[in-house]
Amino acid sequence: MIELKNICKSYNSRGLYQTALKNINLKLSSKGIVSIVGKSGSGKTTLLNIIGSLDKSDFGDLIVDNKNIREFTDDELDSYRNKYIGFVFQNYNLLDYMSALDNIKLKMIVSTEDENRVNYSSEEALKKVGLYRFKDKLPCNLSGGEKQRVAIARAIVNDSKIILCDEPTGALDQKTGIEILNILKEISKERLIVMVTHNEELAKKYSDRIITMKDGEIVSDTNNKVEEEIDNFKINKTKLDIRTIFKIAVDNLNLKRKRNILLALTASIGIIGISIILSISNGFNDSLGDYEKYISSKIPIVISSYKIEKSNKYNNSKTINIIKDNPVYLNKGFISYFNDINKSYYSTVKYNYLIKLNLIGYTNNYFEISNEYFKSMPSNNSIISDNYEIIDGRFPSKYNELLLEINSDNMFSSEIARILNVKENDGIESIIGKEIKLVFNNEMYYKIDDKYNTHDINKELYDNENNLSLKIVGIIKVKKDKIEEVNPGNNIYYMNSLIDHIVNKNKTSEIVKSQKNSNYNLLTKEFINDVEKSELLCYLGNEKCISSIMIYPKSSTSKESIIKYIKKYNNDNKISIIDESKNLYDMSIKIIDIITIVLVSFSSISLFVSSIMIGIITYISVLERRKEIGILRSMGVSKKYIRYLFLMENIILGFISGIIGIFISILLSGPINIIFNNLIEADHIFSMSFSDNLFLILLSIFLSVIGAYIPSRKASKENIVLALENN
Repeated sequence: MIELKNICKSYNSRGLYQTALKNINLKLSSKGIVSIVGKSGSGKTTLLNIIGSLDKSDFGDLIVDNKNIREFTDDELDSYRNKYIGFVFQNYNLLDYMSALDNIKLKMIVSTEDENRVNYSSEEALKKVGLYRFKDKLPCNLSGGEKQRVAIARAIVNDSKIILCDEPTGALDQKTGIEILNILKEISKERLIVMVTHNEELAKKYSDRIITMKDGEIVSDTNNKVEEEIDNFKINKTKLDIRTIFKIAVDNLNLKRKRNILLALTASIGIIGISIILSISNGFNDSLGDYEKYISSKIPIVISSYKIEKSNKYNNSKTINIIKDNPVYLNKGFISYFNDINKSYYSTVKYNYLIKLNLIGYTNNYFEISNEYFKSMPSNNSIISDNYEIIDGRFPSKYNELLLEINSDNMFSSEIARILNVKENDGIESIIGKEIKLVFNNEMYYKIDDKYNTHDINKELYDNENNLSLKIVGIIKVKKDKIEEVNPGNNIYYMNSLIDHIVNKNKTSEIVKSQKNSNYNLLTKEFINDVEKSELLCYLGNEKCISSIMIYPKSSTSKESIIKYIKKYNNDNKISIIDESKNLYDMSIKIIDIITIVLVSFSSISLFVSSIMIGIITYISVLERRKEIGILRSMGVSKKYIRYLFLMENIILGFISGIIGIFISILLSGPINIIFNNLIEADHIFSMSFSDNLFLILLSIFLSVIGAYIPSRKASKENIVLALENN
């Protein structure tokens, strides 16, 4: 049973108050048709809206089964409209993008998740109004009478106790109107129908009770005796599941497909810009990463020995002075420490030795060969094999075998040609087997008084049977995809085992024995200190003295680990660590990052504009769909889910914008790669990562949601009555 006690309602229009209802006191039973008649402006529709909780009274109470609706929360009012009330409007108020069956199902979906029950009850409701065969038709394909039948089916589907009809036959012809009233009459046998109508003749014919209103008051009531019946009215929260919200959102977006596609394209411009920038940045970083990995094996960390002292002489600024009395070779303690380094940090190690190679060549005449053209090979062949290709011959396998490097044009310097006695017309293949003579100390030096002199460079010295013949066994040149070394074509490589062989021979030589017992340089007769003496002995081959170590890291991470390991030993600052490739790499990365940040910042402006544009479009959409909002609210959809609905639309729109942006970026990747390849000979500079793409899609969704947040809140707060009146 429903009871209205002292219901008053007035409207404020630009400071002018208009009274709609004055102290309405009314009781309504649980069955039958109650018609409310009266002239326009008498308050009929206002009374109907208050009973249906579409509107609130200023004063008075609405009692439903001993529950005061006035005290209900918003959630309870939503449940009341959904479970207890069914609306049948003059203009039908069906959702145009939903089929007849879906319009009916929506009212049940709001309050139950039982899909079988929803389907069964909705189909039964359509059957009851004789419209089951039209269940899949959209409202635009139905006649006025058919639309009203769908509206009635929607009103009764959820076992609503009260059906509120606002001029249900006002937009229909007489015949169709009578059909609708007959349906309502049949329904009234089980539930209460409150009908607002101007047609007093039809009201008298079909109604069990007629209430006449004038100027907001009840002036007559044909049957005000009502038996008090209490029904078990339960309040349950209404909600829309995510699938329904998604379906409604997709259907709405599909209604204005062209506009939404254009909006998504426009919104994707910023995503395209950022995607291209990030992809190019990734490409450069990847290229630098590959280059860094390459130069980590091509340009090693150089470790050498020096001693420094620090002073704070000038304004506490530190100055560094190199002390000359420190050996220029690495001490055995450090070598032992270095040999314990984690082998996984590097691909190979190359040692440079403080030793004189007594080399003699022949080209028209005999001459001593400068050591500057000779380099020790790495501890394994991986560096050379990774970066060079064998043109002829093979890699050395014995201590007396050498490897010649030529440049990319298969050329080498004239000095190398002189050393190897290569004629102008000789082919590359003629170099294999060329020999150089290495002379040991006892054959190289002779003593006069207390001074040692060098033998003349001549055929006799060259042909000495105690000499070691060094033979070229292989020719290499840099691979096409690698960077050439400094002075390519001017290098001859020897194996580390050659140094061992020289030391084994020279450490027992006469000059070495004599030098050990003298504080003078026996080659110059100058006085030398202990440091200079030790260096001279290394030079003469008394022992294998390492002047520097060139270690080739596997990666930048390994490089940092190597440097960290060396610095642990380097507390007294006697070890120099030179890593020029790191400075170059870090500077390049920093420049790329700065450029990326600047460009992304500029592109973000378009994203910001897109977000504002989405907000404006969403606001326009709210204005266009006020009636839809009113319909959903009249079925019990809460404010929260109205907000979710608009946000879902923008989530979908943002997702589509992100996908479009990434797709267009992929289409542009080919031309961009071609352009960069022509400009800087960089292949595949455009590199899109999954994480970046995911970030851009989420960013697009986030900006769409941000843009839609305020309009969606406005949508949720729409006045139901005003929204339903919107055309």
